[in-house]
Amino acid sequence: MDGRFRERLETLNRCKTADEVADLLQKHGVKGQRNECDTCPIARFLGDVLDDEIVEIDRDRVTMYFMPDYELKQYDLEAGPQAFIKHFDEGRYYELEE
Repeated sequence: MDGRFRERLETLNRCKTADEVADLLQKHGVKGQRNECDTCPIARFLGDVLDDEIVEIDRDRVTMYFMPDYELKQYDLEAGPQAFIKHFDEGRYYELEE
């Protein structure tokens, strides 16, 4: 795993609440789309430091596809990011929507 990606994932997973995740994303100027696994704010936050990999977010994990063979790796998300995803998809944190 790329060191910058690992650092961002660890920073994200240190957030204990959805509000902490929202603050982190705002600090980095990240916005995204609701109910979209590859263009939500968390996918963009993590994907910003990658080259050819594709990042998708589920409710409880990050899936990264390495090109060109679509090699798959998955990483768990902690409770804070999971709560953020739920609330963001419900329409809270509208300031992070594009």
